[in-house]
Amino acid sequence: MASAPKNKRYMKSYEPIFHDNIQGVFVSTTIDPRKARTSSVLPISTRVMYQGRAWYYPTGIRASFDMYEKIRRALGEKGEYSKIKRQVEDGHEKVVSEVRSILKKESFDMELLKAALGKRTANQSHTDNTLSAWWERIALSKDKVGTRELYRTALRSFFKALGCTIERNGYQTIIKGRRANITPAAVTPAVIDEWRAWMTEQGVSVTAQGIYMRDLRAVLREAGKYVRVGCERVTIPQAPAKAREDDVLSVPDILRVKAYKGPEKKWADWWMILYLMNGSNLMDIALLEWSDAYFIDNELTFTRTKTKDSTGARRVRIPVIPELQEYLDTYASRPVVGKRVFPQVLLGAVTEVAIKNRVKDFNKDILHGMRNVCEELNKQAIAEAEATGTRPRLIRTARPSTARHSYVTTLRQHDISRDFIDEMVGHSDGKVIAHYEGRYSPKKLASRNRLLLIDPDEE
Repeated sequence: MASAPKNKRYMKSYEPIFHDNIQGVFVSTTIDPRKARTSSVLPISTRVMYQGRAWYYPTGIRASFDMYEKIRRALGEKGEYSKIKRQVEDGHEKVVSEVRSILKKESFDMELLKAALGKRTANQSHTDNTLSAWWERIALSKDKVGTRELYRTALRSFFKALGCTIERNGYQTIIKGRRANITPAAVTPAVIDEWRAWMTEQGVSVTAQGIYMRDLRAVLREAGKYVRVGCERVTIPQAPAKAREDDVLSVPDILRVKAYKGPEKKWADWWMILYLMNGSNLMDIALLEWSDAYFIDNELTFTRTKTKDSTGARRVRIPVIPELQEYLDTYASRPVVGKRVFPQVLLGAVTEVAIKNRVKDFNKDILHGMRNVCEELNKQAIAEAEATGTRPRLIRTARPSTARHSYVTTLRQHDISRDFIDEMVGHSDGKVIAHYEGRYSPKKLASRNRLLLIDPDEE
């Protein structure tokens, strides 16, 4: 992200997106420099200049300097930046129309313009003042594609909880239903509780609930500057301190998942792939490519997506132990250097948004599949216990994140050092001793991962 300019002279190098000179009244829509010293993401506003006085009318869009240039240069009707540019143009033309209207009746007066448009009333600059419109405007103001998509994911979750149906048309989210057009004033604590209860019922983790609710809080805070909102404070749910510690499967339970042969076997296998591949995130596995390391050291290697743009980027090495090779033989592509190992995850997606959506959908399939797997295994355990008069051994419901937590926990229970585990999972915590490449031999790595299917309590 570009850094904020240090003074207003720097801002003059940014050309306006739209500009009109109406009988000496200059109307230009540009990035608003007034908070440039404190923020690198600024509002795009329509600036009216007359006789040395300036007044800014908000468009509802915020952008970094790089994003602003992309919006300004956008051409055509398609594309996300073109869509934002059209929205900005609507606000600009509204101001121009009011200026022309005033000049037709009398000489121009800035106070008349303010009265006509309403000072700092963004709701008047947008014909659509529904909650979904506010949500979309906040999403569009974000510089990163992933952040924009996260806001839209939270929006869809919220309105699904209200009983609405969601349709997607490119970047546009279409919401239908009795409560589709609620305003920020209708978002009361009771409505938020309704959403939270729905997410819990759908199996959304407390962590994900917190992320979604932070997005709603940001939307309501921004909307609250201009219109009434129904909830001044959104309480963010916090996961219990032991949530990650408890989100694990023991080795005996992991072996039950491995041996599962029911209708959801595909998703049990995919959970095992996550587990045996150092508990890696699905995004990293989806982007994983065959490399020479597979043919030379019998390893799969990648740099974690989460850390690749940071100074703490870590290269992860996955030893291909025999049990993992069995899953590769079934689910991986033919080994060719430079080709995706698991092309079925992305299905050819190339844009950042499309890749994130495919990974999210595939993760959801694993989540739902493993929920069914664990339910079936528990039903079998209960039936066997009733037949033998013993207590059933039930298995926790496992989700994709459980694979990573179980990987770390299993190795720790085998007394493997934290430093070694940090290297295996690609942790970039500055508190961890930095390891140089090649410290551990392929044979050493493989010997550790062979412990993943050995119960530490039976050693």
